[in-house]
Amino acid sequence: MPMLQVLLYVFENCMHSHTGIHLDYEPLKQKLMGLGYEEASVGDALSWLRDYEEDLNTLSCQPPSLVHHRVYGREEYEKIGVEQIDTLLLLERQGILNSRTRELVIARLMALQEVPIVSHHIRCMVLFVLFSDPKGAEALAKMEYFVSKENNEVLVRH
Repeated sequence: MPMLQVLLYVFENCMHSHTGIHLDYEPLKQKLMGLGYEEASVGDALSWLRDYEEDLNTLSCQPPSLVHHRVYGREEYEKIGVEQIDTLLLLERQGILNSRTRELVIARLMALQEVPIVSHHIRCMVLFVLFSDPKGAEALAKMEYFVSKENNEVLVRH
């Protein structure tokens, strides 16, 4: 199973909203293995979570920048893609992401093994970041509205 499925399980079942990441990794690994997740996917997901925890600690100390312009590198364009970068810009313009949370989302997208990055990955990473951000409750509510609005538009088209 892909790493993203393991991450989704952890965020849905093992984390508390807006408290950061506080996981006991070894028992969590055993639990995930007992649930049938592949060892490689579990290892990758736990590594991703440890790196995310480090990113949170590093970037949480930085206040959001007042500068809203960000130049994306070639590697980021290649991995994330223009369409998904546009989605990140839209989320930032709507006040769902600020410069700090945007950087967390980009860092976590770049750490994903899945390529190409699609809108589902963007939504998951944004929800992960906002859910674990102690200051993310309002932005999380906006994102949930954005996702439900987006889903309604998709349903109307079918």
